[in-house]
Amino acid sequence: MLFLLTITVAFQLWHWRKVFWAVTGFTLGHSISLALAVFNLVAVNAAYVEFAIPVTILLSALYTAIKTRQTGEPQFSFYQFAMVCAFGIVHGLGFSNYLKILISGQKNLWLPMLSFNLGIEAGQLVVVLFILLANLLAAHFLRIKHTTWVLFCMGGATALAIQLIFETKFW
Repeated sequence: MLFLLTITVAFQLWHWRKVFWAVTGFTLGHSISLALAVFNLVAVNAAYVEFAIPVTILLSALYTAIKTRQTGEPQFSFYQFAMVCAFGIVHGLGFSNYLKILISGQKNLWLPMLSFNLGIEAGQLVVVLFILLANLLAAHFLRIKHTTWVLFCMGGATALAIQLIFETKFW
């Protein structure tokens, strides 16, 4: 869910279309990798995936911090959509081992996979709503400049991502 912070904190509630495309790209990416893994079309070493997930968080946090500092206004380009999709694939591979355990032995894989995906999406929507509400709280009640707030959040995300990178068994 930390990745969701890195792709949505730069936006306000009225940027809902940009938030929609950011979350949709992430969903598309991890849905593709979940399906590929569940149907045994791709298999990846879990240690590599557990290392790659915080790397994607780190890269996304740095990108958001740099873009926010440069422009001050949240952007969402096709390049960012492609990046979020690609990073979603990595995150989906992280979920895939857990999903495969949950549905092992079942004949129909589509329904459990769809249910799992919908559950993840519902959770993501709640997290995104909290992020957007926190943005509103920071701006209107705490009177924190939006750029300052985004940079503060990305600093925290960067620190957590670095910690996660060094805690992985990949090393």
